[in-house]
Amino acid sequence: TYDPAPQVTTDTFTIQNDGQADLLWTIEETNGTCANSGEVEWLSVEPEGATSASGGFYSVIVTFDSVGLTDGTYSALLCIASNDPNTPLVEVPVTLTVANSSVLHAVFMPLIRRK
Repeated sequence: TYDPAPQVTTDTFTIQNDGQADLLWTIEETNGTCANSGEVEWLSVEPEGATSASGGFYSVIVTFDSVGLTDGTYSALLCIASNDPNTPLVEVPVTLTVANSSVLHAVFMPLIRRK
């Protein structure tokens, strides 16, 4: 029988600060709501937080790992909390689909900016 190795794939998004002050942000993942965040075994981000200077940006790498997962669709949220007074929390839906030993993923990114 053919038993392919589990797959790991990545995607990248950018957090940009268009504001006048430093933007302090953190990212947590959850299977539930951002109020009850916790580890999602198949999902990780790097870095998990930083400070973006005015006019600066950070690239965040999202890693999807299908090790030990059966075929199916897995959903989670990335919870991006910051000191932005207008949008202190942004919830980003993330989906991982494992089918026939192939991995498909999607990150639905809103525009995240501090003005």
